[in-house]
Amino acid sequence: MPELPEVETVKKALNKIILNKKIKDVLIYRKNIIEGDVNYFKKTLINSKFTKVDRLGKFLIFNLDNDKAMLSHLRMEGKYIYKDNINKKSEYARIIFIFSDGTILNYDDSRTFGYMSIRDKKDYLKVPPLSELGEEANKNINIVKMFARLSKDKRLIKEVLLDQHIISGLGNIYVDETLFKSKISPFSKANLLTKKDIETILKNAKEILNLAIKHNGSSVHTFTWDNGKSGDMQNFLKVYGKKGESCPNCGHDFKKTFIGGRGTTYCPYCQKLKSDKYVLGITGPISSGKSTLLNELKKKGYKTYSCDEEVDNLYNDLLFKLELKKLFKVDSKEEIISLIKKDKSILNKLNNLIHPIIKKQIVSFIRKNTGKLAIEVPLLYQAGFDSLMDENILILTSKNKDYIVNRGEKGKEQFNLNKDLNYYQYKNKATYIIYNDGSLISFKKEINKLPQ
Repeated sequence: MPELPEVETVKKALNKIILNKKIKDVLIYRKNIIEGDVNYFKKTLINSKFTKVDRLGKFLIFNLDNDKAMLSHLRMEGKYIYKDNINKKSEYARIIFIFSDGTILNYDDSRTFGYMSIRDKKDYLKVPPLSELGEEANKNINIVKMFARLSKDKRLIKEVLLDQHIISGLGNIYVDETLFKSKISPFSKANLLTKKDIETILKNAKEILNLAIKHNGSSVHTFTWDNGKSGDMQNFLKVYGKKGESCPNCGHDFKKTFIGGRGTTYCPYCQKLKSDKYVLGITGPISSGKSTLLNELKKKGYKTYSCDEEVDNLYNDLLFKLELKKLFKVDSKEEIISLIKKDKSILNKLNNLIHPIIKKQIVSFIRKNTGKLAIEVPLLYQAGFDSLMDENILILTSKNKDYIVNRGEKGKEQFNLNKDLNYYQYKNKATYIIYNDGSLISFKKEINKLPQ
């Protein structure tokens, strides 16, 4: 989607080629692009001239010589293409402005999400949609007022920066770039950011947008200007579209997620989360080192919750034992394990009993605590508990079968269970992956590489 720099570039190009040309006719192929009466739209434009093209936020404002103005928003795929005659209609032309000298201006929009409307010049800034736009991100914004406004906004900062009512001109590309340069997590809640954070964001947004304007925008997908000339800001992007590539600051891989339905690329190491709490999930196969990691995080100040410990505690709970008796005719952990050995389907039934109880405990633990929280859940992904976490760590081990089965019968059961669960299939869900393939010392070194 074209953002402020791309729209500014289009504005400059149009001002060079279409001004003071008399509009002979307007051909409309997609009426849904036009707000209001289509006949009024055509009548206003025909026999008039574009005297100047302005921009506000992501809107283009075509000033006419008849006290009217045409507003245009390119939305997802919109672009203007100038041709020297009517026989050169562009492939996805939706509206064509025919000038008296035989040249044409195509409004090309493959997805037809664009918007146009006719407004009175005397008050178009005082009525929606322009009256609802926030201050432009490439200008000097009052930091005190913006901080006061955002301190009441509980949305994620990524969502806030995309909201054109708060700050206009920023879109997905430049929000990712701004937050990366500011070293602020897109998951940070706006109301938890400091005045200094907001000042940093506004400063970097302005610098990045003005740099993008200098380079005629980012031709990442289909944006082109001035009859096919492309911007080259994409060559200067640091994070957008670089999932899996190495962060130039710390060398760790960029991650991609979705916030408010928008793809979001960030560095989890450089862009640490700012919140009153940070919830880290830990999972991995049996004997992979989950308890060791949990204990190391506890030493670093994390408040911890162990699913394994809490499940063991359940077997001492009277109500839980009554449920076991009711469902399986047993009332101890040893007896239920014996049943599972005979019939693996019982494990799923047992998990259906345990998971809702554990989920309730985890939610309660998160609500009651602030700061850094670490929660160890062996079946984090299988139970769907990863949605409760801000980030999660998957520990994987390629230690051979002998390492586990040397524990005897219990080891053989653990090895078979690991094999059945196949944790490698969840690699794409993990924020961080630690391979515990060596000594305890090397494992702890890997732990120390995690963001603090």
